[in-house]
Amino acid sequence: MLDWSTGVELFVEVPITLIISITLCRIFYNATFYHKNFRILLINYPAAFVFICSIKIITKCMTIFSYRGPVRGYLTDLISVAFFSTTFTTIGFILERSVALIYYYKYENFCNNIPYIGIILIVISWIIGAILRILNRIYNLNVFLFIYSSSIIQITSQIVCFCIIKASKKQYTLNKSINSRLENIKYAKYSIISIKYQTIENRKIIKMMSYFIASTTITTTLDMIALGIENQFFFYIPNKTLRGFIGNFVPYLKACTVPVTVVFVDERLKKILISFMGNYIGKIINRGSITPDAIMKDSNLKNELTMTNDKLNEIYFSNYATQWK
Repeated sequence: MLDWSTGVELFVEVPITLIISITLCRIFYNATFYHKNFRILLINYPAAFVFICSIKIITKCMTIFSYRGPVRGYLTDLISVAFFSTTFTTIGFILERSVALIYYYKYENFCNNIPYIGIILIVISWIIGAILRILNRIYNLNVFLFIYSSSIIQITSQIVCFCIIKASKKQYTLNKSINSRLENIKYAKYSIISIKYQTIENRKIIKMMSYFIASTTITTTLDMIALGIENQFFFYIPNKTLRGFIGNFVPYLKACTVPVTVVFVDERLKKILISFMGNYIGKIINRGSITPDAIMKDSNLKNELTMTNDKLNEIYFSNYATQWK
């Protein structure tokens, strides 16, 4: 039977989250200015929610047709594992950025072709999530214990990540620290351009991670509160459908707001979003045309998107020239 909560989730929340997550996957995929390891971790977050939304469509259809077979339970397990993977993303960021901070003078050459570090971290997250879910099945543990423990792990990782950012922020804000890197004999055999590049990128990523931590912590806390309300841990709500709606709403909110926050922090990601939307709207208006010049009125943006890599690198370093004097 289709109640209003299931209808809202199936026909509003899931489609909106699916569209936003697919768009974000496309944006992060085109963010080639990030290291591949960092980029694949970014992609994993919305990609996991694409997977979750796809499974949700199936399970909600099962609910409508009153199916209660074992397949539904297996699909629910997959959703739980995918949710844990998004939780583990924060830990993956910590580990990947730790490597980047330690080996800043040669990190851009790590995993140059295949982002092994990012892939391994994602695989580990899915394996751990699967193991925890299997243990939950074998020992018949409380599913809410699984969810709350995952949330606590995530919030704890946010605190650790914040400490790393706070400890490393000074070395990326003082030119004196940067100059000491360039003059250090120990790193003389490495490219000065590489050191400059990694220093600039780490500055930007530190800012991005600060916003990522804030948005993730807030939404995770809201998720735990909503789950508590759904299961009447905090106070009693007689309407079961309303409780279910509250419990289901926050995860979709989290799926949309956390990665979108990352996009709006970095100007380059916003440009990719503008380009993507311009092409999409242009195809609709121009009936299939892939040159939506009427939509993208910013000539500087259009020029930048068509520049060669050498030209972009020249502009990139000239914009930061004062930092290396």
